[in-house]
Amino acid sequence: MAARCAPAEAGGRGGIAVAALGLGLLLGGCQPRMVGGSGFGPAVQVCDEAGCRVQSSQAQTIVIADDERLQRQADPDLYRGESVAELRAAAAAGDPGAAYRLGQAYEFGAGGLGRNLGQAARNYEVAAGAGMPFAQYRLGKLAEEGAAPGGRARAIRLYTEAAQGGVAQAAHNLGFLYLQGRGLPRDRPRRRAGSPWRPKRASPRASTTSA
Repeated sequence: MAARCAPAEAGGRGGIAVAALGLGLLLGGCQPRMVGGSGFGPAVQVCDEAGCRVQSSQAQTIVIADDERLQRQADPDLYRGESVAELRAAAAAGDPGAAYRLGQAYEFGAGGLGRNLGQAARNYEVAAGAGMPFAQYRLGKLAEEGAAPGGRARAIRLYTEAAQGGVAQAAHNLGFLYLQGRGLPRDRPRRRAGSPWRPKRASPRASTTSA
C-alpha cells in the first residue's frame, strides 16, 4: 500500500528542508492513506514497499479491488447458472447444496425461474437444516424481511448460527441489530467489535453437493 509522506518541491533550500522533513516522517513512520487531491500541493512524496518517489498529488496510488479488507466475502456455493431441472432432481434426492442453489435461483429470478421468495425460503430451509452457513444467513435475511416464517427473532437465531459458521455478513447484520436494539438489547460495544463472536472461517461446504 502506498503512503503519502510529505509535500515535495524542487530546488534550493526549500528542497533541503523538504528532504529533511521527509526523512523525519520516514523515521517516524509514514501512515498509509489514499492519495488524490486532498490539499497536499501539486506533488507529494509517496512511500511503499519499493521505496519512496515523488508523484502528482492527483495520482491514485491504491487500487480498491486489490484491498482484501474491502472485498465482500465470497459464497462458495453461489448459483452459477446450473440447470434448474438438475438442481430440482438433486434437491429431491436429498442434496442440500442443490437445494441451496435452487433457492438462490428462486430468490433472484435466475435460471428461467420467476422470482419466488416462498420457494427460495423452502429450499434454504433444507440447506440451513443441513448446517450450511450461507443458507442460514440467506434464510435469516428472508425471515427478517417477512418473506420466511419466524420474523426477526428467528432471523437473529439464524444470523447467530451463520456468524458462528464464519459468514461475515451475518455477523454484520447481527451487530447492526445489537446497535439499534431491534429484537436484542441495545449493545454498542458489540457493534464496534463487529459481532459478539470471532467467527471461524466458513467451510467451503457443510455437506456434500452435486457435481
